Amino acid sequence: MTSKTLDQIRQTLGHVALKWEPTQWLNTGMPNLNGVLGHRDKGIAYGKITEISGWESVGKSALTMAIAALAQHDGAVVIWCDLENSFDPVWALMRKMQACPKCSGTGLVKEADCSNCGGSKSPTCGLDPEKLILIQPFVGKFGKERESRLSSAQELLSEVETCIDVLRKPKYMIVVDSIAALLTEGDSAAGLGGSYKTDMEHPKLVGRLMRRWVSLAQTSNAIIYLVNQLRSGMTKTYATGGNAIRFYAHIQGRARRVKGSRIVQRGEVIGITGLLENNKNKCGGVEKSAIGYRIMFKGPIEFVNAKIACSKEKEEEY
Repeated sequence: MTSKTLDQIRQTLGHVALKWEPTQWLNTGMPNLNGVLGHRDKGIAYGKITEISGWESVGKSALTMAIAALAQHDGAVVIWCDLENSFDPVWALMRKMQACPKCSGTGLVKEADCSNCGGSKSPTCGLDPEKLILIQPFVGKFGKERESRLSSAQELLSEVETCIDVLRKPKYMIVVDSIAALLTEGDSAAGLGGSYKTDMEHPKLVGRLMRRWVSLAQTSNAIIYLVNQLRSGMTKTYATGGNAIRFYAHIQGRARRVKGSRIVQRGEVIGITGLLENNKNKCGGVEKSAIGYRIMFKGPIEFVNAKIACSKEKEEEY
């Protein structure tokens, strides 16, 4: 069937198809980071879904905050759905990027210019909590209900969608932190004595969410980031939420600490070193590409070449 024939059929049915493809990109200024999370030359695509997964304390939220800060600097409205109730405005303000775009992320920038190549540094703005929409679990009354209760995941995610309907801005960045913290209506009603049936509500909700938001990302021109945790099964390691995210996410990034990840200064741990690798890239990048990162607890995030990050691997000290 030719494209012309399909157009005639749609005209007969009264269907008006609007062709869509990414036209706006969030360029991080670092080709290596672009290649992991999107297109090496263009950057991160608006209208796509990305999952960032990993074990606890590897920097998933911090890395996402750094991307959200760039999106905010790019004029996008950031909607942060903090299901874990752990958003720290002071921490968010410190999530800045410092790296040289002309060194492919290998030249760390300390001053205004990179001593390696003379290129200017990428934007170093942190995530401004005063300019984002923060959605967190709360106790309240819903609809015609008389008794107060804790909000469910369905209600909080509906608030995200309603924000987009009301604001009608040209571009957004939506963050769900985290998928594992989704409290479904069934789980909330069942309490701690839930059953297998209520346990299955979580992956079903994620599946329904992905089917809706894969279209929402396009129609609202939104970068959607899903922060997810890993779990250990009998035979494998897997991310929470079932298989839906694996199929619907355009980018799947996996963050991990490298051995000897703690950055120590004068006997005090001041940061961590990690590796961000993608397992899937449907935005023009190469799968299994990686970049190293150093998250300073009281400073910016520095991105380095993956080989540099891994070259310092050694047994961690506890």
